[in-house]
Amino acid sequence: MVLRGEPPQGLGRLREVVMGPDGALWLTTSNCDGRGSCPPEKDRIVRIVR
Repeated sequence: MVLRGEPPQGLGRLREVVMGPDGALWLTTSNCDGRGSCPPEKDRIVRIVR
């Protein structure tokens, strides 16, 4: 998964990253906050496991 870059290649602006109790990382994006145009992918919640 590519984290850097604008959607759809990347996730866009990352808002917050937290580690879950199982060790997975959870992150949220903030691409639809009223600045500029909102991409079709909109904001997301993503779980990253190792």
